[in-house]
Amino acid sequence: MRENNCVYHFSRIFFKTVLCVLFRGRIKGSVPRGGAVICINHTTNLDPPLTGTITSKPIHFMAKEELFENPLFRMLICALNSFPVNRNFFDRKAFRRAIELAESGKNIGIFPEGTRNKSGTDKIGPIKRGMSYLIYHTSVPVIPVFISGGSRWKKLGRITINIGEAIDLPERKIPYTKETAESICRKIKNGLEKTSKG
Repeated sequence: MRENNCVYHFSRIFFKTVLCVLFRGRIKGSVPRGGAVICINHTTNLDPPLTGTITSKPIHFMAKEELFENPLFRMLICALNSFPVNRNFFDRKAFRRAIELAESGKNIGIFPEGTRNKSGTDKIGPIKRGMSYLIYHTSVPVIPVFISGGSRWKKLGRITINIGEAIDLPERKIPYTKETAESICRKIKNGLEKTSKG
């Protein structure tokens, strides 16, 4: 996937305009230079393009493979730097691809809850264990991003995107076990909850 992607950059400019004009949007914080794993809360289908507005450097998103079934939509989301992941089992190929992209200096966008939170609240759901595997096997910063107000987009309410500080993960230096995975998941959830408060 190319970093110099005209479709992606046009989409970013379009959604940044939408964020600022329609939703009186605000972006607080910044993504560090170099590669990063960006962990985002998930309440609406607008989350990926909204997240793309936080940095001029493209973000490569892991997306559920069902989105790739329609040929035309597949062409679009591939042009927007998304690649499929099967959520029904541990998709080693998808995780390997994400790790390789991150380690080569690219930004990876993941939704660690694994699916949209349809509760209408800002509460963070359980973190999928597979996300801890991805994070454990990368050496880049892990940045929590919280989109506030996204679930109310139909009412044109204000949307705020908070970018948190990198999550401290000494767990990367010890063997990957069930306990290690659980600790990483807790830190991701705590990081998102802290970031939600601005």
